[in-house]
Amino acid sequence: MSNDASETMGIDAQMGIVRILRAYPTFAALYQGEAVATNAIALSEGGIALDEQAGTVGYDPRLVAGLSVPLGAKCLLWLPNMWGRLGVDRLPYIYTLYWRMRNSYDYNQEYQKPYHFPKQVDGVAETLVEAGPRVVIPAACPSVTYVQDEPAVALVATQHMFHENFQQIGTAGAFNVINPDGNRGAIQQGIAASSPLFGHLRPAFTAYETIAAGDELVIVVNRGDTDEGAAANWDFEGADGAFNTFYGDPDNPDLGVYVIVGTGP
Repeated sequence: MSNDASETMGIDAQMGIVRILRAYPTFAALYQGEAVATNAIALSEGGIALDEQAGTVGYDPRLVAGLSVPLGAKCLLWLPNMWGRLGVDRLPYIYTLYWRMRNSYDYNQEYQKPYHFPKQVDGVAETLVEAGPRVVIPAACPSVTYVQDEPAVALVATQHMFHENFQQIGTAGAFNVINPDGNRGAIQQGIAASSPLFGHLRPAFTAYETIAAGDELVIVVNRGDTDEGAAANWDFEGADGAFNTFYGDPDNPDLGVYVIVGTGP
């Protein structure tokens, strides 16, 4: 052990590789014209829409795919700086994170999914669509708590807790770097199409850090400002054209939400 008092002992960061979340290939055709406020688009690794066990005994055939994450691990998300467009107006996209627990029944199946729900008995059966038994796979949304005023009489203070999502409105600074040869410097490459104002050379993502609160992460996206009559529905030939290009272009499978999971100081 070093006697140097200036040496700091800490935990080395151990982060995994980037995992890319995209929409499934036919999403634009199915969502076109649907109400944005009530129909969010799920993003998944490889654009695979359904869980591996969807439709098998005990599992809903509609079970959406989730990204396996170690419960309690550090989770870094890179969300694209992107808006819908209605004329000159920018329409921000809203990202919602759902955390999902798997159970011991999942672990005993072919894919041996990590689990933290310690039972494998049937939960509440489905009766409306594809009726049948369902094992317990609960899901939760992250929350944010707002501190209220100190209570005047009551001995217990009640804080207001809300579900939390993220309206992505950030963007890189609208300035460029000039290299020694006089050319504009590239901070990123291979992400956006070339533009005469060099915006494609600037960062295209906003980073967000959280802690994995489940065995799986499901991310869904819809759009804000849906009270605008002309933008109330998904429109991938108009307001949501850039969204379709980014998440659905088969020639660019490396574009999407980037997720990196691991541990760090």
